[in-house]
Amino acid sequence: MKIVAIYEDVFQPFGGFADRAPVENGRVRIPDAPGIGIELKGNLMKFFETLTA
Repeated sequence: MKIVAIYEDVFQPFGGFADRAPVENGRVRIPDAPGIGIELKGNLMKFFETLTA
């Protein structure tokens, strides 16, 4: 098992977990979703949308 420390409020909007990632027993599972994760973080999607506008 690999242990990774995540600092939720650091390096926003890039850091942290997906918006609706459930934390269970102190752990978060990697979501089963297509893409690289940008699509699961609302603030990060808004950031990239401003770059392409």
